[in-house]
Amino acid sequence: YFIYWLRVVYNMKIVFFGLGSIGQKHAKILLNDYNHEIYAYRTKKGQSIHNLSLYEIYSWDEVVELDPDIAFITNPTYLHTDTAIKCVKNGYRLFIEKPIDSKTQGLSELIRIVYEKQLTTYVAYNLRFHPVVLKIKEYFKDNKFLHLRVVCTSFLPDWRPDQDHKKSYSSIKEQGGGVLL
Repeated sequence: YFIYWLRVVYNMKIVFFGLGSIGQKHAKILLNDYNHEIYAYRTKKGQSIHNLSLYEIYSWDEVVELDPDIAFITNPTYLHTDTAIKCVKNGYRLFIEKPIDSKTQGLSELIRIVYEKQLTTYVAYNLRFHPVVLKIKEYFKDNKFLHLRVVCTSFLPDWRPDQDHKKSYSSIKEQGGGVLL
């Protein structure tokens, strides 16, 4: 539903909170395949170099003035819930990169506000659409199983080959340690 909605609603204002590797991937898709105004919320000027043609904004006041239709939460995992709460309080729809957060603190407030304001919210997790996962799900609608074990792995140094994986927030517990989530 969410992806369909992005395709049929044109000229939306979209703001990205976090423009690391996954944020850039999502932004590139939107820039190449859709007609939307795309902004990047930056905490400081010259924060990182990217080759995307995005408008950059530097304060929460600018975000409020922009009044985006949707916020993409692609910043470090440990910031997801706090950023999302600020956004939903202002009525912005959400696309949150997985995992939703590395902690549970604040999640009930986020969920409450999303429901109260009836905001479209999507947490990315594309493996749920993988053909094997869909086939297994379909098979077990009519069949019982005694034991099922599914293992999905990846190698952290392959995630961002252009940077030291040991310095990535995905490998730092205090910053969310997304590699294990």
